[in-house]
Amino acid sequence: MRPDEAWGRAGRTPWAGGTLSPFSPDRLARHLPLLRRATLVLLILTGAAHAAEELPMTYPETRKTDTVDTMSGVSVADPFRWLEADPRKDTELAD
Repeated sequence: MRPDEAWGRAGRTPWAGGTLSPFSPDRLARHLPLLRRATLVLLILTGAAHAAEELPMTYPETRKTDTVDTMSGVSVADPFRWLEADPRKDTELAD
């Protein structure tokens, strides 16, 4: 049996540019959203792998205060409250 008879379409084999060709414009247009998503996933995974290879983040040293709030009878420490100030007005925070 010839390949074109196996597909049931004379002259339209997947490798002869027929409708079953993996490179036909209709097939590519149908799969374009899937190709875009696959490309995006690949880029994200590549970026995540690259980020994992970088050095760990080191945070700058900062001061702590003795600020404590009492909420519903429970004391809650907030040693970094001073970092919530407006940096346009607080020069220490801006630095």
